[in-house]
Amino acid sequence: MSLKEKFAAKKAKKENDWARKQSKTIITGKPRTGRTAHEIAAFRKMREMERERLQSGTPHSEAEIAEIAAENRFALAQIRNGENLIHAIGNYEKLARNMMVFAKLFESKRLLQICETAQTALKCQPIATMPLIELDEWTQVFMRELISKEAADIVSQYCTAVQMALYVIDYNKHGIKVLDAMKAIQKGASSRTLAKEFGQPETQFRKLILQAALDLYRVAECIVHLDPPTKIADLRTETWDKATDSQFLMEFLHKSKNLWLLPFEHRTGISIINHEKFVADILAIEYLNNHLTYSFSE
Repeated sequence: MSLKEKFAAKKAKKENDWARKQSKTIITGKPRTGRTAHEIAAFRKMREMERERLQSGTPHSEAEIAEIAAENRFALAQIRNGENLIHAIGNYEKLARNMMVFAKLFESKRLLQICETAQTALKCQPIATMPLIELDEWTQVFMRELISKEAADIVSQYCTAVQMALYVIDYNKHGIKVLDAMKAIQKGASSRTLAKEFGQPETQFRKLILQAALDLYRVAECIVHLDPPTKIADLRTETWDKATDSQFLMEFLHKSKNLWLLPFEHRTGISIINHEKFVADILAIEYLNNHLTYSFSE
């Protein structure tokens, strides 16, 4: 191992150790060492008060509950009919994440299990719909009995930040070569020519590009309105120019992380992210690609 490689390995280990320490603090809610007993008590009281605040507030009206239930039923019908699947699956992914937070807030093991089962069902081929129906039913009960409008808004912001964080990882896992090819196609490059450079049949190459674009879509839809990509031509639009603007994405990613994700977890002690895996994925991507797209530590 060269001196340069040793230095890089040492730096990576230092960053990884720091990230693990940060994620452990967020997940466990344990205050930093060196704090006084009074400071620790105040920290715990702050979390207790924040949870109590989220457990109170303005209840949803029956009309509002019915409207959300109708949206979910419509998405369920689309899944059953195999129509507009990207949007419909996204609807239930968001619902499961949101309700997972409330399951932890209200300490409902049963709701947490239902959310996890629904997430698994969405990955099946064909998609199992019974877990989604059960999630719908429990969502309506919790909205009617427990979830306030204020809490719903706060949790929705947090889950938006979670979605962006998770999918930016999936997006970057495709590797710089694929991401650069996607951007080249967006600017008008021939997918047939690029497929030859990749040594792949054009059909397979197009699927690879569209999967990367779909992961980017899950990030970008949190910021701008755009249609999900179903064909290569969909990438050559003005909206997708915005979606693939690295600086634009970076600014919003850091904003969502610093304003919504980390503060919510710090104040409540609730997290639906496996932070240790999340940080490890980021460090691996940065090391392999030598290309910073999202930083947990900044």
